[in-house]
Amino acid sequence: MSKMITNHMIADLKLFLRDPMALGFTFVLPAVLFIIFGNIFGNESYGGVEYFDLYISAMIAIMILNIGLFTIGLQLVIDREKGVLRRLKGTPLRPWVMFLSILMKAIIAAIVGAIEIMVIAYFLFKVPMTEHIMSYFLMLVIVTVGFCSFCLIITSVSKTAGAGLGIAFVLMYIMLFLSGVTIPLEIYPETVQTIAQFVPLYYVHDVLQLVWRGAFSFSDITSVLALVSFAGVSVLISNRYFKWE
Repeated sequence: MSKMITNHMIADLKLFLRDPMALGFTFVLPAVLFIIFGNIFGNESYGGVEYFDLYISAMIAIMILNIGLFTIGLQLVIDREKGVLRRLKGTPLRPWVMFLSILMKAIIAAIVGAIEIMVIAYFLFKVPMTEHIMSYFLMLVIVTVGFCSFCLIITSVSKTAGAGLGIAFVLMYIMLFLSGVTIPLEIYPETVQTIAQFVPLYYVHDVLQLVWRGAFSFSDITSVLALVSFAGVSVLISNRYFKWE
């Protein structure tokens, strides 16, 4: 069984690496934006927190956003429309093996993307690494699994790739502007800040930047639990409405 998981994961990774759009959204675009915004705002601080202490994790959260929405959720819709999932259903491959392989691909992509942003920050902007690097990557794995599990809902409610793309872009714009990864939530009215707490990416960014700064405490575990709750609801919906063809 472990060999089956490994083989399927390798095949998934090869397809991912052959997709220029997926690579661009996941690695190139966030890195370019990070360099541009770092040069513009690198000397700023928000609420007493230095720019890079917030936006290193913000850019990594954007990578996780792209991985979840497009590499996971939308890609499964496209595979279903092409008949790939129907053919997989006729093989000895169990559904949980396929989903585990997908999550492993997401974790690998998130780790590589995080290292890319950290390397840029260190060599280009002279930003030291966090002193909690092991805890950071552990939390990175947890939030990636949670967020990508949430994104499975796109596959379950979308009948076509076009519909899936539309849902993915709507979710992307909502999360970009209501999670704190682009615009500090402090500048919004309290009502908008309350709405932001129903956005899964808010918790991804919140947890990562707290761990990066060494400010994560036991009370902040509620952010992790909130993300797990989003993922759990999505998995239940996916289990009910997911279709192979």
